[in-house]
Amino acid sequence: MASDLPAGHQKYMPTTWHDARCWAYQFAKRLANLARVSTTDDTLRQSLAEHGHEFQAVRTSYNSVRARLREVIVEALRAGIPQKDIVGATGYTREAVRQIARAEGIEPT
Repeated sequence: MASDLPAGHQKYMPTTWHDARCWAYQFAKRLANLARVSTTDDTLRQSLAEHGHEFQAVRTSYNSVRARLREVIVEALRAGIPQKDIVGATGYTREAVRQIARAEGIEPT
């Protein structure tokens, strides 16, 4: 194989030992990279799962609080509390309060 090369290039031809060493080195490097990526990947997956569960819990809590606030707004409108007072207490815009009222068949004051 080395004799097929032009004269002067044979000294640059790697030996069998060199080929084997390079292959083993490259393979070990790839394994180390895979192990590092795998560990990081596992850590990231675990972190994603934890934060995903936490987000779902917060979303469920948020939706229930929001539904309860909507009920209270409707009760306040039916009791005759002015829209500007509801806006001031809830932080909702006047339009948001109007939309809630109209969805319940109430004309806001």
